[in-house]
Amino acid sequence: MPKGAVLEIEVKLEGQIAVALVYGDTAVSGRKVPDGVHPLFRGLAINRMAFTVTAPATGHYYVILDNREGAQPKTVELSIAAHRAAAPTKSRDEPRT
Repeated sequence: MPKGAVLEIEVKLEGQIAVALVYGDTAVSGRKVPDGVHPLFRGLAINRMAFTVTAPATGHYYVILDNREGAQPKTVELSIAAHRAAAPTKSRDEPRT
């Protein structure tokens, strides 16, 4: 994901699940998250959660769903959309170049 990309994440389920968005400069292989991975967002989704994050750096981004506190399996619907940030528009007060 390039720096400045906007990530829109939506989580839907019945019940609750912990959600995290993390990034790092190396790909995750296997089930272990490598050192150098940085959290951007953590929260508890109860039935539905939506959030937007702007990528602070170029790298690999991962959504982690954690149901370790739950005794029952969960069915989760996860939607992720990524797009470039809109270019800033000049205001009328700014000088033209």
